[in-house]
Amino acid sequence: MRRTRVLLFRSVFLLIIICLSLFYFLQSSFWSIQTIIVEGNHFLGETEVLELASMPLGLNIFKADVNQGEKNIILHPLVKNTKITREFPRTIRITVQERVPLVLVPYQDGFWQVDENRVILRYTSTITGISLPLVTGIELGEASPGEAISSPELARVLELARELPLELEGSIGEINVLDSGMICLFTTQGIEVYLGDGERLEEKVQLLTQVMAQENLELERIKYIDLSFHGPAVIKYRD
Repeated sequence: MRRTRVLLFRSVFLLIIICLSLFYFLQSSFWSIQTIIVEGNHFLGETEVLELASMPLGLNIFKADVNQGEKNIILHPLVKNTKITREFPRTIRITVQERVPLVLVPYQDGFWQVDENRVILRYTSTITGISLPLVTGIELGEASPGEAISSPELARVLELARELPLELEGSIGEINVLDSGMICLFTTQGIEVYLGDGERLEEKVQLLTQVMAQENLELERIKYIDLSFHGPAVIKYRD
């Protein structure tokens, strides 16, 4: 009986020693974060992502609150989704999925960059160097980054912008919503394109792409292209 007690005591003592050793090992500098990798960011700076994550170098990797870090980062208007993972023993990887600006909407003395979900991303005072269509004819109230703009007209414009193929990207300078609700495009060559209402947008965009791809088309002489009704495109040349 006595021998059994001694063995039990030794086993418990050994277990305590192992647990304490493991505890102190997990608290040691061996697990201190030495590298933080940020990937997927194009518009958002790496420094800003790191500040939002609040995971400084030297922090014990087990004490890094990845859930809170993800919540902090996703609050930024430019961020659509994010994932933070531990890569043992000393690395944190932050993967960011950003919202992509699709159009520009005039606001006060500048412009809002807006994504496909009508979410305001950021304010810019100039459109120089930004190859995004400018949306006009839509009145905006007070708004701020991170908010979604409640506008049926803008929803139709964004549907149109999503339909634009690579061949037309950069060629559409302005998307204007008229008081009647009709939509008119202005190309960078100065051509007006009448799309009518928001119906059959995919079909109209395909037809416009075919027209613009025609060989020997004298773009500088075209005044407007009318796609507002069923049938072939009507091209009006300047006098």
